[in-house]
Amino acid sequence: MILQALYDYYQRKQDDTEDALPPFGFEWKEIPFIIEIDADGRLVQIEDTRSGEGRKKQARPFLVPQGVKKTSGIASNLLWDNAEYVLAIPRKVKKGQKKPDPVRVLQQHEAFIERIRSLPEPAASDPGIVAVLAFLENFSCRELMRLSVWKELRGNPNLSFRLAGESELICQRPVVKDSIERLAEKVADSKDKGICLITGEERGISRLHPAIKGVWGAQSSGANIVSVNNKISGKNNAGPTPAFAS
Repeated sequence: MILQALYDYYQRKQDDTEDALPPFGFEWKEIPFIIEIDADGRLVQIEDTRSGEGRKKQARPFLVPQGVKKTSGIASNLLWDNAEYVLAIPRKVKKGQKKPDPVRVLQQHEAFIERIRSLPEPAASDPGIVAVLAFLENFSCRELMRLSVWKELRGNPNLSFRLAGESELICQRPVVKDSIERLAEKVADSKDKGICLITGEERGISRLHPAIKGVWGAQSSGANIVSVNNKISGKNNAGPTPAFAS
């Protein structure tokens, strides 16, 4: 009954105009800087969304595609990420810290572009997506270095894109948003089927779930309420072992 109540609550909050929960495949994320471009992909400005003073500045939250789980490998978010991924700008490090590998930074940037290029039609032909790709193919760091926010960009903040004259991000444009939701459902709907305990429908069984933030005693980056480790080698294979977060 608890699961059913949570499911019903989520459905109700989808229609809440003031405090709606993100749709499937999306999340609310604080984005300090928005790259505003025209329809041809030319830079108009980089908007600082933060408010407050000094170190207490807080960025405005935006509805963006669900972020990937960051590991030691290269994994790009879709249409938003940090400055290394989005603009190939190596983050500034303090004295004594290891400098970013320029080759890796370029690989991250290429992964970011490739993730956008992989969008299916009709999203791939959306004017916003076309403009983003045009910007990423033609912008220069020299142009960015002349901006007042250059030092802030070296801090490796999160960025996303918006077309000039529009209020929503490019990832929120109707055609793009619909495509992202469909992609998220396709990924979640795996070949392994099962009966949902809540809806009674046959659906794919999700292999991975995003970390949940706000869990008491867990890391601020989020926690897995239930996780499974499965030994794949060795004679004493005990099989899946559940591990519950405190």
